[in-house]
Amino acid sequence: EIARSVGLDEEEFLNDLSSEAAIKALRCDLKFSQEMDVTQIPTLIVFNDKTDDDGIKISGCYSYDVYVEILREMSDIKIEPAPL
Repeated sequence: EIARSVGLDEEEFLNDLSSEAAIKALRCDLKFSQEMDVTQIPTLIVFNDKTDDDGIKISGCYSYDVYVEILREMSDIKIEPAPL
């Protein structure tokens, strides 16, 4: 009912609920949440797949500019934000 009320594709939503990919993604998220000691929502964990560095945990809500700066600092390439 909720999926329908917000305009989601109900059939696809129900397929996703029991898909192996969704289950695997949830397990992965739970593992990272435990490893990174996530205690509040929202929390983003950002990884750079080009290095073996640990991820960065960002807890709470911040302005768009803060997230852009974090991505810039983590990346080897020049990042320019898209217009809001």
